[in-house]
Order: sequence, then structure tokens, then C-alpha cells
Amino acid sequence: MKVAFIFGTRPEVIKLAPVILAVKKIRKFETVLISTGQHDGLLKEALNTFNLTTDVNFEIMKHYQTLSYIMSKAIAELDSFINVIKPNITVVEGDTSSTLAGALASFYHKIQVIHIEAGCRTDNISEPFPEEANRRLIATLASWHFPATKVARDNLIREGYDTKRIFLVGSTEVDATDWILKNTTSKHLYNVVPDVEARKHIVVITTHRRESWGKPFAEVFSALKHIVKDHPHTHFIYSIHPNPLVLQPAIKALSGFKNLVIIPHIATIPFIHLISRSSLIMTDSGGVQLQAGFLLKPIMILRNVTEWQELIEEGIGRLVGTDKQSIISTFKDYVAKKWPKKMPAKPIYAKGAANKIVKIISSKILA
Repeated sequence: MKVAFIFGTRPEVIKLAPVILAVKKIRKFETVLISTGQHDGLLKEALNTFNLTTDVNFEIMKHYQTLSYIMSKAIAELDSFINVIKPNITVVEGDTSSTLAGALASFYHKIQVIHIEAGCRTDNISEPFPEEANRRLIATLASWHFPATKVARDNLIREGYDTKRIFLVGSTEVDATDWILKNTTSKHLYNVVPDVEARKHIVVITTHRRESWGKPFAEVFSALKHIVKDHPHTHFIYSIHPNPLVLQPAIKALSGFKNLVIIPHIATIPFIHLISRSSLIMTDSGGVQLQAGFLLKPIMILRNVTEWQELIEEGIGRLVGTDKQSIISTFKDYVAKKWPKKMPAKPIYAKGAANKIVKIISSKILA
């Protein structure tokens, strides 16, 4: 049985890797790894993390690529390749443009699509952009839905999808995080932040969301500048996205602080070890939210909406948006120990999703 995995960005690779590794252990399955190349260096770094190699990479990435370009180019390349390899099923993850392109190209060829991390919703079509629209469209094309949470499963049921084709499995992001912590060492982190062991009260920051480009990020950077200046004994490490629309204004706004280190993209392995040592995370990343829920790290979510409501309900997550005063006020609450009031006794998001997914594929889909 031929199982094709279609992806194009670093987060997709990280979340699909545990499933790919599990499928490869089953002799009756042949895996085909297809990359659109929506990301270039970031994607290759993630593949190397898990010792994976693509069977084909369309390398569609170009500078200042638009969403329309990514979709049209990816679908055209996938259409030709799928027609040649003729997989029994295709597997896609999440909500990127490459994921939507993979689902649509598969649908055109009447190939069943498995959608991992299905059912995530914010109920705001513009946030996250374009992911909220993408994942709703992917759901209509998917044959099988694998939500990570009960909330996501209930979203799919509410929208009318067949309950017999919905399987609550958990988060593969958690499996990837657990795999990295068990199979790699902190030496990778020391190469990035040599004096990390001497640092206490580490705050890790990441930002990249498309809907926050421009004025919203200016608010975030202004808030960070204020916070870093007022807390000289706290160590801030900003793993910044290499996109120049994020990188350039951040460096301009935040350079010159001794207690703030700006590192253009920390690779996957050292980043996981870094957040495992952190005291607080500030991010707009969906994947990092899941990691925080698994590692039980307080997290300030720099978005107006989140699909991972469990973090808010359990009290370790605060939805602060991009407003300067909201960010500063929430950080003050954290420093004053007003939040979080109590940490959960066990991880919010449990491991084991990849094995569940492969068991379902083997026993119910490709039996």
C-alpha cells in the first residue's frame, strides 16, 4: 500500500515526522514523501532533525511569494506527480497553503485524503490568515479526519462531517517534541546560546503571523522594548522568523539590549531544548502553543484568537493579542505571580497520537 505524505513547511514536517517514522516500520506500507518546497532551508532543517529525505521536492519557494503563487504552483506540480505515483492515500497536516494544495490535487485524482490536526477553528475567517480558511476547505476535501482535541472533534461533528470518519487521536506535535527530548541532547542548544546554563528566568519569544505584519507587530515590538528594559535580570531569547517583513523591523526596534538575544531562526532541536528550560513563552505560533501545553510552560499568546482553548481553560495560557498595554500588563501579572495561579498536574496535550493514527490507517483505512 502506497502512502504519500504531502507537505511544504517546517511545522508540517515536524508534526508529520512521528507518523512517517511509525508508518515506515510497517512492511506492507510504502511511503512517498512529497515536498512542495513552500519553505526551503527551514524545511530541510526539519527533515534532517528526524533523518528523513523527500522523494521529490518541487522547490517552488521564491522571494516575496504570494499565497496565490504558492497555491497555483503547488497544485500544478502535485497534479503531475500524483498522476505518476498513484498513491492509495495521501496524508496532509494542518492548514498551510501546501496542505490545501495537497488535499485539492488528491481530490482531483479521486484519492482518499487523511487530514491530521483536523477540526481546529477560531471562527474568525481572517485569523489566523489564511489558515482558518484553509483548514475549513481541507475538511470538505478530506475522507478521514484526525482531530487533536475534543473541541476540534466537536467542531467537525457540528459542521456535519461523518462521525465514522472522525478519530480523536491527540497531537503529533507532542510526539515530535517528546522524540526530540529523548533522542537528542542539549549540546545543540549550547551551540546557539553558549551561556544558557548560567541564565535563569529565560523568556522565549517567537513571532511570524501574517495577519500581524505591519502595525500589530510594531505594537508587539514596542511592548517588548518596554518589558526588556524594565526587567534587566530576566533573559529574553527571541527566535525570530527569517522573513524580512518580520526580521527587519524587529531588529530595528529591539537591538542594543544586553538581556535580549535576537537569533534569526533557532533550529528545531535546540529550540525544543530551549523552551524546555524556559520560565515563560511569548508566541503567536500554534505549534509552540502545543509544546507549551505538553511541557507545562506559562504562555502569553500574541494573537487575538486561538484554536488551542485548553491552554486558556487550564490557566497556563493568556490570550493577549498584539496590543502594547495588554502585553505589558500580562507580563506584570506574571512577574507578580498573579498568573498562572496553579499549574496543571499533568500535560494538557498527551503523547501517543502517531501510533494511534498508524493503527487506524492499518486496521480501518488500508486494511
